[in-house]
Amino acid sequence: MLRIFCLVSVGSFLGCSGTQDGSDGAYDLPGLQDSGSAPGETGFEPEPEPVFQPDGRIWLVVESELTMDQCGLTDLVDRGTPGSTLELLSTDALFSMKFEGGETVHCSAEDSQDFHCDPTATVDTTARDNNLKADIPVVIETYGVFSDSSSMWMESLVDIDCEGQDCALIEILLGTSFPCQMAMASDLVLQ
Repeated sequence: MLRIFCLVSVGSFLGCSGTQDGSDGAYDLPGLQDSGSAPGETGFEPEPEPVFQPDGRIWLVVESELTMDQCGLTDLVDRGTPGSTLELLSTDALFSMKFEGGETVHCSAEDSQDFHCDPTATVDTTARDNNLKADIPVVIETYGVFSDSSSMWMESLVDIDCEGQDCALIEILLGTSFPCQMAMASDLVLQ
């Protein structure tokens, strides 16, 4: 029995060969030429997947949860609480989030719709403002994922420390110990 196999790719003919039962030989068919294309090549480059671009408008926090609290300072969390908003300013895969308190963080989105923001470092001067000899450095790192173009989940990880001779007194006054960490996870929707 003679079997003929032909390979055809979109837009090009690759060639044919034949075999006969009981034979390992291939038969060239007259008039058929190899197109020179490797199997699977079509001559067309696939279009790259579009990079996700978050919508640059106002986002509202609808739910949040304190996922970690080593500090016991929940009343000091000013980011990601229900009812708060943030403004998202977008330029391609890079964007910024401006929180209600005025803080702006710079972020980048991945093809998977995950995002990660540059850590921000500030010094809380409340202790110095109250004539205590101490500074409280705070570092916040934010990351998350856009579920779709109108909803996202984000988490902010907060590292808090104390520097200065009155830190022991501040720990007693606040009922905490430094360094410590807190984390707030929030669900947001496009307003």
